[in-house]
Amino acid sequence: MHSCRLSFSRECPKALPHLYELYRASLPPCKQAFVAPHMPADLLAKDGLVCFQDDEPIAALLWRLDREMPFSLSSVDFYAESPVASFESIQLLFDAFLARNCANQVIHFELWTPPQARIHQVLLQRGFERIERKLLSLSQPALDASEFDDIHLVSLSEFHLIPTRLAKLGEVLCQAYAETVDGRFYEHYRTPASCRAYLSQVVNSPWCNTRHSWLACSAHANTIIGAALCHSWPRARTLFLEQLFIDPQHRGRGVGKRLFSQVTRALAQGGVRNLVWTVSEANHPALALYQSFGAAELDAEIAYIKTVAKAIVPAPLGVSP
Repeated sequence: MHSCRLSFSRECPKALPHLYELYRASLPPCKQAFVAPHMPADLLAKDGLVCFQDDEPIAALLWRLDREMPFSLSSVDFYAESPVASFESIQLLFDAFLARNCANQVIHFELWTPPQARIHQVLLQRGFERIERKLLSLSQPALDASEFDDIHLVSLSEFHLIPTRLAKLGEVLCQAYAETVDGRFYEHYRTPASCRAYLSQVVNSPWCNTRHSWLACSAHANTIIGAALCHSWPRARTLFLEQLFIDPQHRGRGVGKRLFSQVTRALAQGGVRNLVWTVSEANHPALALYQSFGAAELDAEIAYIKTVAKAIVPAPLGVSP
């Protein structure tokens, strides 16, 4: 039996870069191109745990608490495990993480984790729900010639998103995800308030690319009916499409096509080599739209989420039984 122990990540900073190297090496080449060759400094400052097996670091988990949400949400920001990690050591690590997040209503795990990683077994064993997703990519503009007299697109860089407009955008996002697979899975799509808080995080992120993020507005009603919001990955010269949604009342008119087409124009303007985004496998209309534009599938992904039903008593760090 292996001897296992846990330490807080800030107490063993040298272990994290080693595990980050293992993490990056475990990714397919298409994803390695999007990941920094060395561990970003901001990850080192996060709350986290490291598991040692026979005094060797074999797994690490770093997380953050999203305080802007109407509910308390813990999101895992980094996870890595060594191929030699035992199932029991991963259980020990993850249970300690759950114990330290027992006061939070929702726990979200969505990372580039190899399918053979033991964490997948542990997540399902601990009652997490899962959703299958696809990582898609485009490297050439996908232009659409659709035009509407009553709808115009405005760059986020030229649109002052005051609180009332952000609240309206949150309502549109909530309506767009109502009765969808993603809307049932992700907690932050379920109410206008949570949608507003999520959008506030997206547009106020230091990585938000306002120049290549677009709002679709109805000229007749002078209101926002959809949006395409992007983040920049500067090192990889990549634009990540964080969100694209349309007011259900305006679906079927090609507004989504026009928004997506506008985002892809960034690929013809220099500085951006790739556009990447994820979409649920169950979202067949979105997949059909992107495939019609020539999007390529880079990899399959899995996201996990858990709503905490009852508190878990924090366990001390130490040696497993």
